[in-house]
Amino acid sequence: MKPQSGCDVDVERIVDDFIFICFFTGNDFLPRIPSIDVHEGGIDLLIEVYKSIFKSVGSHMVDTCKLNDKNHSYINIKNVEKFILEVGTFESKIFEKRWAIRQKNIQKLLQRDEYR
Repeated sequence: MKPQSGCDVDVERIVDDFIFICFFTGNDFLPRIPSIDVHEGGIDLLIEVYKSIFKSVGSHMVDTCKLNDKNHSYINIKNVEKFILEVGTFESKIFEKRWAIRQKNIQKLLQRDEYR
C-alpha cells in the first residue's frame, strides 16, 4: 500500500489506525455503527475503505506521536470524516441485503408452519 503523497508507510501507525477504525464496530463505551457487523464482514469493509482512503489522502488517521501534545490533535478529523462518508456509501446495500435475508428466513418459517 503506497500512498500518493510519498508518505512513508509505517506499520505501527497502520496498526494504530486499524485499532481506531475497529472502534466503529462498537465497544463498551461507544455505540456501533448499525451497518457495520463483524459477523457480516464489517471488519473487511472497514479495511477496504481504509486502504482506499489511505491511498487517496496519503496520511494516517491517528498520530500517537502527538498524544501528549495538548496543542495538536492526534486524530486527523478530515481523514476520519472521509472514512466515515465512504463507509456510509455501503449502508443501503448492507441494509437491503439484511432485509432480503430476513424475508427469505420468514418465508422458510411460513412454509415450515404450513406443513404442520
